[in-house]
Amino acid sequence: MGMWSGGSAGGWSSNIGGGGHGPRAGHWGSSWGRSDGWEEEYGKLYNPHLIRRISRYLIPHKRWSLVGLVAMIVFAAASFSQPYIIFLALQDFIATGDLRGLARLMGVFVALALVAWVAEFVRQWAMARIGHRILLTMRQQVFDHMMSLSQSFYDDAEVGRVMSRVTSDVQVLQELLTTGVLTVVSDVIGLGIVIGFLLLIDWQLAL
Repeated sequence: MGMWSGGSAGGWSSNIGGGGHGPRAGHWGSSWGRSDGWEEEYGKLYNPHLIRRISRYLIPHKRWSLVGLVAMIVFAAASFSQPYIIFLALQDFIATGDLRGLARLMGVFVALALVAWVAEFVRQWAMARIGHRILLTMRQQVFDHMMSLSQSFYDDAEVGRVMSRVTSDVQVLQELLTTGVLTVVSDVIGLGIVIGFLLLIDWQLAL
């Protein structure tokens, strides 16, 4: 992803998502033949400027992003709570032979599983809706930008690299803005829930 933000890759870094064409297109065409920023930036793990720029694609979809985030939080809470229910069943009901209490607890377990399933369905639906629209916007901007470039640019540019950035790189950015972000949020919430249950069960062992 760092190749999108290379210092000499002026066309990509200044026009995609920025709304401008014109003079920048000439700069991109002239610089690609020498260096397009791939070598300088390839392998960079984190670029704050790039993250801020691509995150703006989520702004028109704030409502559905919030729906997906809430669904992800509910899914994480419901799914990571299930092992604690099993712990309670083993310690408080199976060990004591309380079958009625065990049946009630299993009802809670099934309810949590259903809640997790519904929340995951809503999350996937919301993220698919956002993802397809972001992908459409990005590819329209890339297409408009490439149509503004001079013929001399295409004489010097490597066809494989151009096609990679138009197709696979755009797809990767779209997945980062949708699935990737929520996966990180889910992992953080799940880790917090697990730590909370460990502290609740045995805080000394947890520490």
